[in-house]
Amino acid sequence: MQMKKVLLITVGGSPQPIIDSVTKHQPDYIVFLCTARKDGDEGSYDSIYKDTTQPPRKCPKCGHTETTTNKALASALGLSNDRFETLVVEADKPFDTYKKACDLIEKFQHNGWRVIADYTGGTKSMSAGLLLAAVEYKDIVISLVAGPRKDLIKIRDGEQVCRRVNNKAVAFRQSRQALAMAREWNYPAAINLLDELCHDGLDDEVPDFNRLRNLCRGFGYWDTFIYDKAYEYLKPFGNDGKIQPLIIKLSTAWRGLQWYSSPTSGKFPGYVLVYDVLANAERRAARGSYDDAIARIYRALEMYAQFCLLAKGLNSSNLDTAKLPEPIRPDYEARRNAKGEIQIGLVEDYELLAKLGDPVGQTWLKHKGKVLEALQKRNYSFLAHGINPLTQTDYKYVKDAIWPFISECDEVQKVKNGLSGWLDLNDQLKCVW
Repeated sequence: MQMKKVLLITVGGSPQPIIDSVTKHQPDYIVFLCTARKDGDEGSYDSIYKDTTQPPRKCPKCGHTETTTNKALASALGLSNDRFETLVVEADKPFDTYKKACDLIEKFQHNGWRVIADYTGGTKSMSAGLLLAAVEYKDIVISLVAGPRKDLIKIRDGEQVCRRVNNKAVAFRQSRQALAMAREWNYPAAINLLDELCHDGLDDEVPDFNRLRNLCRGFGYWDTFIYDKAYEYLKPFGNDGKIQPLIIKLSTAWRGLQWYSSPTSGKFPGYVLVYDVLANAERRAARGSYDDAIARIYRALEMYAQFCLLAKGLNSSNLDTAKLPEPIRPDYEARRNAKGEIQIGLVEDYELLAKLGDPVGQTWLKHKGKVLEALQKRNYSFLAHGINPLTQTDYKYVKDAIWPFISECDEVQKVKNGLSGWLDLNDQLKCVW
């Protein structure tokens, strides 16, 4: 079934552009945006219902003075009362027209009408208001009656043509919104906006559209720790001076994950995966997701101890007591579960490192009280074991306890380019755009 068409059109002093527009679009219904009489000004409302006489006009060539009478628009267009309505707007208040036009557009679109907006007639404020309203919506047909201008006065009747105006404002606005989302590390929202532009066939209107979307996809995968897909999208930009340092960081984090998953293969990569999780926590906190951010800090803290143990050939998910000093083996053997495995958690990981005399374990003993107190925030949160919502203050409290601890662990191990070397990652991500 073909959609019904409604024409929203601004009314000025000349009826011909309106007649041309109606003839071109053949709407089922018309809304005339017009002005009322005010302070001696005629307004355009009367021209819809009454014949109007234009002020005398003198020909500049022959000097003849001509008076023109225009037939009432409704009569000239052969409109019955059920085919049109009038909407009075303020002549010099563009946002009055804008608001009223937006209300009309939403009403007709909600009822399944195809909306055409023609801003040719009326005052500049009326035209501006209708155009501003029209470009807010993707599916509006924007129309203008225009023609050659042989002087500075007006376009002559008979020379004008009704043309469609391409609405590039949607592409411009949504691409700017996508950029703003990307700068806030909200890659899913940015990708949704860009995919919508692509679906609507507006991607050609956005400069470097593919670059923008592929970078958002790459960083989006990175943000969810899917390093292989992130690398796939970002690798083509390796010659970009802003992207290259990020690809290096991404690659080291990916290698860290690969080693963590299979620690018997390759050289110990350090704690880059931990640093990446902490940077990720910062991005979550910046967007107000404090529960998520603190959960990531907890995971990074746990992962740091696990890396330390894995470097010694010890897996906290299934501890091999044969690799432990004999005096402490019985304590851990007693923890063997029904599957015959010995699994230890975050605190027990660090306690074991302390028993082994590892410098990270000694640092743990120094910071233990403050770290455990901070972890209570996480333990009583909705995402762990409690019902307490977490706030920005909670996040700062946890960060101020955990980050210095990890930094000191780096120092006692003489780790080069440790956590301090990753503190610029999020700023680098912002500078890409």
